[in-house]
Amino acid sequence: MKLVTIVSIVTALLMSVLSGGLIAEASGIAPYITIPVIFASSFVPLPVGSLFGLITSGVTIVCEDRNRRGGITKLYLVNVDEIASFTPGGGPDHEYTDVVMSPTAAVFFEFQFEEFEAEHTSETTAERGAPVITHTIDAHIPKMEKVKAGALQAAVDSCKVVAIYENFNGNLFVVGFDEILKDKSALRGAVSEGSGRVMEDPNGYTLTLTGKSGELAREFTGTVPLTP
Repeated sequence: MKLVTIVSIVTALLMSVLSGGLIAEASGIAPYITIPVIFASSFVPLPVGSLFGLITSGVTIVCEDRNRRGGITKLYLVNVDEIASFTPGGGPDHEYTDVVMSPTAAVFFEFQFEEFEAEHTSETTAERGAPVITHTIDAHIPKMEKVKAGALQAAVDSCKVVAIYENFNGNLFVVGFDEILKDKSALRGAVSEGSGRVMEDPNGYTLTLTGKSGELAREFTGTVPLTP
């Protein structure tokens, strides 16, 4: 193929891309990328804006945000089978405003733990497709004994659980349910225990809940259903 022909083809492609973008910008629609089809007389347009989520707002920090406190104060668990649905907020905020139980008499149970010995962490990976967020909740329960062991064993034996926790800032968060994977993002429980070696050593259990989700934890602004 002659050099002049190659230059002509490249020039035509660039003009097609530029003209498509200018027309889109002038008309107020999502810009297009035009991809040449070999041995065809036309180009295939792909709308860029329709392929990915778009940022529509920013993040604002106020003074009280800098005075935040870390840690979990309360942890509530329920079997995932007893969750019918959560109600997302109607606006842009990442929240749930209510939870629907099934049966309606089902409730969450509080799992108390050593003060300042519980946390929620998450890690996002997106190596081969959509982002996947792995959530982990760890809580240390002091003193090994039969009543605590019974409740913790039930959490391990449960197929999966959904958690709502409260932090030191007074905010509640849902972990184990989202609007992408729904109940598939529920948490699996595991418990480790240790007797300690000397009298000053800790003695108790560590409850670990893990699950994969498509979203960050949503803040819960409703009322947690608990035993009256």
